[in-house]
Amino acid sequence: MHLAVSLNLASAAGQAGLDFSRLAGFVRKAEAAGLDMVVVSDSAANGDRSTSPFEATTLLAALATVTERIGLVASASTLAHQPYNLARRFASLDIISHGRTGWNATMRQNPREATNFSRPEGFSDDDFYRRAEEFIGIVQGLWQGWDADALLFDKASGRFHDPGKMHLLDHKGEFFSVRGPLNVARSPQDTPVLVMSGLTEDNLDFAVRAADVVLLDGQPSARVACGDLKRRALAAGRKPESLKVFVTVAAERLEPGFDSNGCDGLNFALPAYLPSLEDFTDRVLPGTSRPGSIRRCRRDAAPTSRTWRGRRTMSARQMKLGAFLWATGHHIAAWRHPQAHVKAGIDIDHYIRLARTAEAAKLDMIFCEDAAGLREANVQIASQTSRSIGFEPISLLAAIAVQTGRIGLVSTASTSYNEPYGLARTFASLDLLSGGRAGWNLVTSASHIEAANFGSTGLRPHADRYERAREFAQVVTGLWRGAGNGGLNHDGQSFSVKDALDLPRSPQGAPVMVQAGASEDGKDLAARTADVVFSAAQTFDEAKAFYDDVKRRLAAYGREPDDVKIMPGVAPVVATTEAEARAKHEQLQELIPDEVGVALLSSYLSISDLGRYPIDGPLPELPESEG
Repeated sequence: MHLAVSLNLASAAGQAGLDFSRLAGFVRKAEAAGLDMVVVSDSAANGDRSTSPFEATTLLAALATVTERIGLVASASTLAHQPYNLARRFASLDIISHGRTGWNATMRQNPREATNFSRPEGFSDDDFYRRAEEFIGIVQGLWQGWDADALLFDKASGRFHDPGKMHLLDHKGEFFSVRGPLNVARSPQDTPVLVMSGLTEDNLDFAVRAADVVLLDGQPSARVACGDLKRRALAAGRKPESLKVFVTVAAERLEPGFDSNGCDGLNFALPAYLPSLEDFTDRVLPGTSRPGSIRRCRRDAAPTSRTWRGRRTMSARQMKLGAFLWATGHHIAAWRHPQAHVKAGIDIDHYIRLARTAEAAKLDMIFCEDAAGLREANVQIASQTSRSIGFEPISLLAAIAVQTGRIGLVSTASTSYNEPYGLARTFASLDLLSGGRAGWNLVTSASHIEAANFGSTGLRPHADRYERAREFAQVVTGLWRGAGNGGLNHDGQSFSVKDALDLPRSPQGAPVMVQAGASEDGKDLAARTADVVFSAAQTFDEAKAFYDDVKRRLAAYGREPDDVKIMPGVAPVVATTEAEARAKHEQLQELIPDEVGVALLSSYLSISDLGRYPIDGPLPELPESEG
């Protein structure tokens, strides 16, 4: 018999929330007892009397680094996410956990959740089910976008992957349009496990076709329900044993002699607060200890917060230093270097080593950029770089958070392809996991490739993207600063959000806000919202002009010059002499295929295809920056 435990993170008001170390300790005990999986429930809605200590997927990323065998399943609503984003998140989690992740797709609509995602009226039941089924189909299709042997890692030929084994989804449906593919490698277990719960008669046939595991509410007719599902699976062309059916029971009501009524296993339902977990580990787990698991380094020191906000209180200025993490380095051809770890982009331990090295060197933060899609439309050119795959950065940083103690953790996320309530929860959860070290790098996204993964044939106009970004930032910061203090009740041009966050307030008040736009709109948004601004000036004079410009803009928003830290980017090549450094750089430059270099320049200049112009000819007229 398979055994699972479901943790309901929402706890009644007044109960002490669980910190990560206690939750991790409980999950490790469940793992040691031989339980097959832990299911973390979640809902992006703040009930009248409930709070949650963490958002479920960020919690799973952290748990993955402190466990070894137990399956890790997170609930995530089709109302609160876009299919491309959710597919990326779980694909990344599966690589981080070495193939132990699952998604619990609940088929119940939560009306309160809809009010936090600009859908105050929700969907009719029929529309909700059809939309959810389309959503799940897209996610599963995206997970299969890379063949198992697509990644070549061939430094000599310059082929990182086989373009013939990367497949576009090109989905155009009733509710969604998604081009694909994912920019995350194929799962170690082929695809993450799909768990389904909250089923009704209307969606049983879909569940037996799509799901790997079905969770049923415990009831006297469970044996009949299990048998019915197995028969439906057979009629759908599946082997009945390929569908696992679990009966959900409340752990405190478990009686001696209880069995699973002919199903494949039991799912113990627990509220995630300490007395309940202690009762379960003391009274139930000892009787369940056994080897086995189902699946297709502990750190006890509390993290300390990095302070970015506020004015200097010391006479000496202290320079802030951050590391911009790419798997094999910032250079486009670094993956081909003889000493490069060519599989670094799918190696969570590599990133943890990088973060710990930066922390030991007293750097203030690590930073991960992001794009919700491929970086190059030409698949032949894309196959010659290592940047078609990588981790979704918030999952990556959540895993790093519990393996580090002091360094800041900044992730990029777009205001164009997310919803403010969901993003606010995710970063608040990362901030709680890290003890107050999280930051959000706000971008508006300027890629047509990304737009095609979210139902758009083109970009919104520049001004519209920044107007949406301003409202997005207003909602997110309002949620962070008012966490737990009643409803937000925002009703704006782009978003409507009813509830306050259901997470405790951040240890640092709110995650750090970072911005990097170089356009007039971008600099204005930075002056309005940012704690830190990244710049990419190529000369000292350009950097100084950018610095002065942003600092001048602060007064219009009632801010002082020292309220914002400006950090120009540098890409050092380290050697004992300048000649040696230049030789190292030239070695990297020689590894860039001509067509890759031209494509990279096209992206920097916001021109769709410079390759159609003579390589020694003049540049065409350059468009205005979309940043």
